[in-house]
Amino acid sequence: MKYPCTRCGSCCRKMERVAGLNRGDGVCRFLDERTDLCTVYATRPLQCRVDDSYTMRFRSTMSARTYYMAQVNRCTKLNPINAALSHDVTAALQLAGLD
Repeated sequence: MKYPCTRCGSCCRKMERVAGLNRGDGVCRFLDERTDLCTVYATRPLQCRVDDSYTMRFRSTMSARTYYMAQVNRCTKLNPINAALSHDVTAALQLAGLD
């Protein structure tokens, strides 16, 4: 599955507890604040790759639906613009046969 990130940059501004990514003010050191885009997107860390994180860290401990819906809830809490993700993720899970 490919998580339908809206690229709002909200999660990149909540990195207080992520050593190595937090530039000291809670913002990811790789965030371009003008564009809200990651400057190292192609090589971003595992914790920034939703799908790879599920496959490599969480697949053995929870279902895809549980994991992805938790991501949706986090995204929506960080930025209400992400409220439509619930529908998009549910559709993507069904399409991938992971519902």
